[in-house]
Amino acid sequence: MNAKVKEYIEHLQANLTRWESLLIDELRRIVEFRFHPEVDLLHFEFFDDSTAEPSFPFFLYAYRKKDGPQDYGTPMPNARTVFESPPDTPYFSGWLHLLDGHQQSLVETETWERYAEETDYEIAGPESDIIHAWFVECWKSMDGPKHPISTYLIRVYSDQADDGFDLRNLSPVQWADIWS
Repeated sequence: MNAKVKEYIEHLQANLTRWESLLIDELRRIVEFRFHPEVDLLHFEFFDDSTAEPSFPFFLYAYRKKDGPQDYGTPMPNARTVFESPPDTPYFSGWLHLLDGHQQSLVETETWERYAEETDYEIAGPESDIIHAWFVECWKSMDGPKHPISTYLIRVYSDQADDGFDLRNLSPVQWADIWS
């Protein structure tokens, strides 16, 4: 890893440390939701696009497996596979942007642009791996793997899903296996 990439990663890690308690609190809030009884799959998406301005890139979607996966383009609100319960029910369903309403840059835009240009976007792979690992560690620290609904973390780059990560078993999983 070149020195500029290493310097950027150290900066990113310092910022993630500052965000950690906010993310853990948000994850605790989510696992306490009353999910609609038909929701049997939770899917956190991590938007991994180092060609865009850095932001807090995590969303949560609630699904029913029987609906099957959407042809993968990023699931959007009211997509056919996101399970939405009637609005007058006491259950959570649908989707949400994690930490919505907070200042959402993981790295200051100017810092990110400078490092991205100086490293010819070599920061993309290490950046993605560190953010992914950080999310998983936050999930583990608040006993997320004990959540009763199957829960996954999926990296998305340019509207293409990477294979996922099973947040219950803490192991990689194939995209197709999530829906089986």
